[in-house]
Amino acid sequence: MDLQNEEIISLENVHTIGVIMFGLLGDVFIRTPVLKALKELYPEAKVFVCVDSIGALVLENNLYCDEILVVNRSKKNRLQYYANKISTLVKIRARKPDLMVDLYNGGSSPMNVFLSSARYRLGYAHQKDKKLYNILSQYIPYSNGQIDSYNVQIISILQAISKKQFSIKPIYNIRDESREFIANYFLEKNIVSKEVYVINLGSGGEEKLLSLDIYAQLIGYIYKKYGYIPLIIQNPGQEYLQKNLVQLLEKTDVPYLALELLTLDEIAALIEKTLFFITPDTGLMHLAFALDAYVLTAFTYTNPKLVDLCSENFFPVFDSFAEENIHQVQDISFDMMRENLDRLITSLK
Repeated sequence: MDLQNEEIISLENVHTIGVIMFGLLGDVFIRTPVLKALKELYPEAKVFVCVDSIGALVLENNLYCDEILVVNRSKKNRLQYYANKISTLVKIRARKPDLMVDLYNGGSSPMNVFLSSARYRLGYAHQKDKKLYNILSQYIPYSNGQIDSYNVQIISILQAISKKQFSIKPIYNIRDESREFIANYFLEKNIVSKEVYVINLGSGGEEKLLSLDIYAQLIGYIYKKYGYIPLIIQNPGQEYLQKNLVQLLEKTDVPYLALELLTLDEIAALIEKTLFFITPDTGLMHLAFALDAYVLTAFTYTNPKLVDLCSENFFPVFDSFAEENIHQVQDISFDMMRENLDRLITSLK
């Protein structure tokens, strides 16, 4: 069944939808609006998703996801890797999807969609394996001479089946237990919400990390001018960042609180309860977007247009990008961070 020649495809009898959402934390956050949009289009349909283990953390509280299939894609053991691929396909077919949506577009995901038994197989026209889909979104990234955000690029897959304009804001739902945990933590430590902010130092890519000396300067500036105190997140696998920043702050008279390792949901509750969030371009930034938090982000390498949701709460810091460059090393100074920080604090409601 080839439906690619129609401008808008009307899908009938869609009862079960499968969505492939492999990727890192930020990748999955960017794709969450598609789940909401699918539920808007097919409110009675059951939606299951295929994600890596880290993606499950993003979706475990999601109101638009009925089932999560966690897939182990590790290639450390080649035999186990191929066994997992077969197991994933078996699980997908067992759910008898009417519609499969491929938001990953890489590795074995096109073949999983093709072999899923789904009547409708939705993918992107710019995908090299596009012949494995029978419905294609004709959106081509960067073809119009401008840089659209990843969020716009992802949601464009639905252009083939709907003319509606869908929200591109990431979605995250916090558990009440995590809000209670953070509230009790604040009571225990005598923390006042209106006097603290959260700072994240870590990122999956080393090229996205800002100098700790600049962060230390900024923390000192914030405390001396505004009296706000940082709550410093500990990053699993990058614990040295928090440790090294603390060593810098210990040489000053600036108060701070170095946090123990928190779950993603607890970090979300923490961001929600504090004034603003300082972070590199990383998955936690997209979490903050989902929470409508005030966010200050240093873009040391990636063009902020790729993640910009046109939110008044977002304050990207960068030097300059050559026209149409999506990646370019940036020279970010303390003064640049300070100027944007002042703008953010002025905007606090």
